[in-house]
Amino acid sequence: YTNYLHIKKDRPLHKIVIHYATSGFGIDMRCITNAYDFVQKEKPVEHEGQKVKEYALVVDVSGLPINKEFLIVVEATYWNGFSNLSEEDASTYTDQEIHGLDELGLIVFFPEQKPFKEYQLLDKPVNQKEDGYRGESSFYGDKDKKFIYWSVKQRLPSHHYRLKWTW
Repeated sequence: YTNYLHIKKDRPLHKIVIHYATSGFGIDMRCITNAYDFVQKEKPVEHEGQKVKEYALVVDVSGLPINKEFLIVVEATYWNGFSNLSEEDASTYTDQEIHGLDELGLIVFFPEQKPFKEYQLLDKPVNQKEDGYRGESSFYGDKDKKFIYWSVKQRLPSHHYRLKWTW
């Protein structure tokens, strides 16, 4: 997993906290562009009938200038991820403050021997019920079913966006 975040500080800020979760064994993670701390929540939470381990990457941005764009690159290995034999999902989210958010997207590459069959685009406000995504987006499902690209154009604050597929 690689996460590219293009960010511009609009006020003094010392750190950015980026949240991750998995129902697999765990996540090994690093930030290759900035100093960081990697934190795991002590107790897994229940999410849709599964125990989910939650993590946070606390990225140091104290030395970066205000009003200038910079890049944060996060690399991660999700151990035992995507092991459900019939369906899986990948998701991203927005925080409350999304001023200046130019793009929010997911690209999922599928193994040669395990292409996707069907997919759903879903969204929901934090702590509310999920529904089919009806907003504007750019979407491309590869004709050979080897990758899916979804860029959410109609982004809302404090929302989760989920791409769900069957194998």
